[in-house]
Amino acid sequence: MDGLRNLFLVGAGGALGSMLRYLISTLLVKGAYGGFPWRTLVVNLAGSIALAWLLRGGLLSVSEQTRLFLGVGLLGGFTTYSTFNYEVVELVRHGHMGQAAAYVATTVIVAFAAAMIIIESPA
Repeated sequence: MDGLRNLFLVGAGGALGSMLRYLISTLLVKGAYGGFPWRTLVVNLAGSIALAWLLRGGLLSVSEQTRLFLGVGLLGGFTTYSTFNYEVVELVRHGHMGQAAAYVATTVIVAFAAAMIIIESPA
């Protein structure tokens, strides 16, 4: 029963996070396609700061369910970059500079290459 409740909490938080991302990105800069991606940048920065605050101690005294709802669900739906950023920070904090660099480079390069291959391939 706990697993199902936790799944629901993550899903509900994720739905709210996705809606919040959409709301912020549409209100921030309407019709700014083709220019600098300010909307995504703002969402990624806000999500990264919020997750770091949450994991640093802002809400460590709350229940596991609250952390699942806010951290995994809400912020995960808001931006997965926040999780990526926090994982890189943790690797660096624990002295794993090579792993951190490899993680960043692999994520950015492989994701970019995959998107380019898919977008540029004939339909």
